Amino acid sequence: MTKIFNRGIVFGEGFCNRTQETQQLLANVNNITHTLLISPRRYGKTSLALHAVEQAKLPYAHIDLFMKYDKEVIIEEFCQGVGCLLAKIISPGEKAIRIIESLFKNLKVALMLGDKGLEFSLTPVVTKKQDNIKLLLLGVNDLLIKHKKHAIIFIDEIQTITESGVSDEIEASLRFVAQKTQNISFIFSGSSRHLLGKIFEDRSRPFYKLCQRMDLQRIGDTHYKKFINKFARKKWQQNLKDEELREIFYLTKNHSYYLNILCEKLFTQAKIPDLEIINECWYLVCQEEQSAVAKDMEFLTPKQKHLLSEMAKAIDLKEPTGKAFIDKVNLTPRGVSQAIEILMKHDLIEKLPDGSYRIIDPVLEYWLQ
Repeated sequence: MTKIFNRGIVFGEGFCNRTQETQQLLANVNNITHTLLISPRRYGKTSLALHAVEQAKLPYAHIDLFMKYDKEVIIEEFCQGVGCLLAKIISPGEKAIRIIESLFKNLKVALMLGDKGLEFSLTPVVTKKQDNIKLLLLGVNDLLIKHKKHAIIFIDEIQTITESGVSDEIEASLRFVAQKTQNISFIFSGSSRHLLGKIFEDRSRPFYKLCQRMDLQRIGDTHYKKFINKFARKKWQQNLKDEELREIFYLTKNHSYYLNILCEKLFTQAKIPDLEIINECWYLVCQEEQSAVAKDMEFLTPKQKHLLSEMAKAIDLKEPTGKAFIDKVNLTPRGVSQAIEILMKHDLIEKLPDGSYRIIDPVLEYWLQ
């Protein structure tokens, strides 16, 4: 059986549900409504965006800014993404180079061999580095107008620019082009709700009111049950029992990344897994991920760690400043409120629509318990 459950970006059969989100993204793309996708890390934002992009059947650039803080590296990432996009708009060749150079006055253009054939290599030549992204995107827009085409630019982990030193220039450039264009649909994604709030919700920042916001939630039991059993029937010629499925959902809390890792282990079993096997495999997942989640807590004070531990043990916690809970954590209501603000800022916990608090990472919750 083809590998379905994996730790990276999912494609094809491995993509579960997200039907409504995909339809909304496609509608936004077609209407030139720029979109901001928000969720904690490893919820499947990139997979969703690329899934929608592939369905749109439009030329696109995927610009991934994850862990790219240096302004030179960010500009290089934009150039690489746009170079790939240009090859989807106009066939690479010497004639195409002359056309691009006539539109992109700030670039030196050459051909290079990319993952999917010939692409354009773009090197900025403008002295004022902050102008490069604006001129780069305006050149794309002009080329699309010339060829009467529509394209998508997907900028992943956009919050990284806040630490680049040129965030103001990048935001202003992107907003200028996004407001001007009728040929480019922008999709932005990010995982730090605190930083994204600064970029997109501050009235004084260029991105204010630029995008439709889409908050990505976890996929529900019903969709995952149908999805997992589809492949269980292929692997073992039968469905998993409801009891086993409930255990999978309980352990992973339907967190896409961890559900995929757990199922990846379960689907290597010769026989359909029972509760014992599911828990053994989950323990292995938690052991493998232990050092990674421990790093998320390194910056916390002992009191904040203790609070997080008690939150992990609490059931349906809605009143963290109530007497029963503050007695457990030995903090004042103000101290609890301040600590929760820090934990939410760093995306360690989240507040659900019903008012309860949840540890975002189920492996972190496992070890805290």
